[in-house]
This record gives sequence, C-alpha cells and structure tokens, in this order.
Amino acid sequence: MKKVLKEYWLLMLIGALLLGGTVYFVIEDNSGKIAGKTENGNDVVFSIGEENITADEFYDSLYESYGSAGIYQFMLKAVAEASYETTSEMKELAELYAENVKANYMNQYGGEYEAYLTSDLQSMGYNSVDELDEYFVNYQKTNQFLIETVTDETDGTWNKYAEEKQPRIVSHILIKMADPENPTEEELAKVDAVNAALANGEEFGAVALAHSEDTSATANGLLGYADADTSYVEEFLKAMLTLKEGETTDWVKTQYGVHLIKCESTSLDTFIESYSEDMLNAVLTFDPSVQPRAVWAKAEEIGIEFTDETVKANLMKYMGLESEAE
Repeated sequence: MKKVLKEYWLLMLIGALLLGGTVYFVIEDNSGKIAGKTENGNDVVFSIGEENITADEFYDSLYESYGSAGIYQFMLKAVAEASYETTSEMKELAELYAENVKANYMNQYGGEYEAYLTSDLQSMGYNSVDELDEYFVNYQKTNQFLIETVTDETDGTWNKYAEEKQPRIVSHILIKMADPENPTEEELAKVDAVNAALANGEEFGAVALAHSEDTSATANGLLGYADADTSYVEEFLKAMLTLKEGETTDWVKTQYGVHLIKCESTSLDTFIESYSEDMLNAVLTFDPSVQPRAVWAKAEEIGIEFTDETVKANLMKYMGLESEAE
C-alpha cells in the first residue's frame, strides 16, 4: 500500500548528502576504516560488511533520480540492517506487510503496479519489488530503536507526552439516536438493554458485540489507541480523557447518539506490545526531535566514523543535533 510506504519512511531516518561535498563515512561492526578505498576505479562512499557502495552507484541511482531524500534513505537502510539480528518473527511480519502492500498497489494500478511500487522503493534505497520484505524488516528494526529512545526514562520524552496527551486504549458502546436530546421509546429500550446486560455482570466487550450500533462492535467495541489529539467529537474526547484505567463513563451524548466509553488500558507495556506504531506516530508528532536523536544514537552505537568533520558537522546541523557534535 503506497500509503504505508509513504507514511512510515519518515520513521527511517539517517544521514544525508549535503550540497557542496561528497559524504565519506563507514558504519562498522568491528571492522576497519575504508578511507581511500576504491572498487573498479570508483571511490567507495560507504561499506556495510562486505558490501561497498561506490560514488557512481550512489549518485546515478539515488542523487540524480531522487536527490538528497533518496540518499538519506539509503543511509538509513544501512543503519537499520546493522542494528539488530533479523528474527523469524520479523520475517513473517514483513511478508505479511509486503503481501498487503502488493495487493493494494495492484488494486490501485492494475498490471502496472510493479513499476509504481519499484519507483517508491527506489526512492528509499531499495532496488526492486523483490526487496519489499527487506524494507519491512528494516522498518521493524527502526521502530525498535525509536521505541527504545521514547521509553528511556533518562530521555524523559514519554513522561512529557503521557502527562500532556493522556494516551489510552478505548472501547465504547454506541446507541444511535436521530435526536439524542429527544430519544424515542425504541432508542431508550436499547439503552435499557445495555444497562441491564452490564448490571447482570456481562463483560463490556460482549455487550458491545451484542448491542453497539457502531462498526467497532465486531471488535467488541474496541477503538484502539487514543490521546488528547485524537479526532473524536468534542463530547466523546472530553469524557474519554476523564477516565482512569478500567473505568467506564455514564452515557455520553454526541451527534451520533449516546455512548458508554471504557478506558481499557493506560499501560505503556500494552502500548508497546499491541499499539507500537500508533504510539510512535503520536509521540513523534508530539516531539519531532525524538526521531533524529534516536537514529543518531543507534548510528553511534553501531559505530559510525567520518573522514570529513565538515560533513559530520553539516549532517548534525541537518538533523538538528548540533550540540551532539561538540
């Protein structure tokens, strides 16, 4: 799905080709510098393991076609690949993501879908549709080190975000009403049926499945991750934010009818386990500086070395991390 690729490529951020100079750096894993190294007469721009990326390949395939954004992504690809071991779980999830993306491209572009998908992948440093699984493996790795930064207590980002935005997992039961201020007898009977079921000890999710008139009923009323910036109607949002974990509101009137809203969880562990992408998108919107800080921290952990300090200084400025270079 094109939306998936375009939505998440910004989460995968490292390095840049800055105008006025060629980037020469190496990301190492217990290996030596490669300053001055050439391959087939071309300067090696960087190496990861045994793979060398030469200046010709660098400029021809990325810079000339996509500009700095393409090279930016190519560097991130290298860092993501070296960040963690690839697990079988990562591969399985990547395959699922990839199949969904291919299906959506096919629906949108028909028989030409591979050309469009290849173009989008190449803008992020991947050569062909055959590397779509690899893209999603690296996407998972990038999310992993972003989560590590967000949830690091010494960083403090999560505490600031949680205090201001009050994230939670939310469920609800909706009884639709044409005019919530003047409900019909039939509408009131539906409300009474919900009240009776809950009073008899039935689980909130089971009651939602049986009685809610929202599409979320099929998911036991689960709406998922939400915070103070979620685009719910005002009455719903205000009532939702008053809840502690496990609490349920009284009936809340909105333009759609009346709702019972339940806060299922406010646990960071739950967010990480089941809603990591939603959580990351929310936190990165709240504090965009998290992303470059996390990526730079991971690059340093892997071992990133520059042969040109000016390039490094420009890169740090580009990422808004000038103080890190001091």
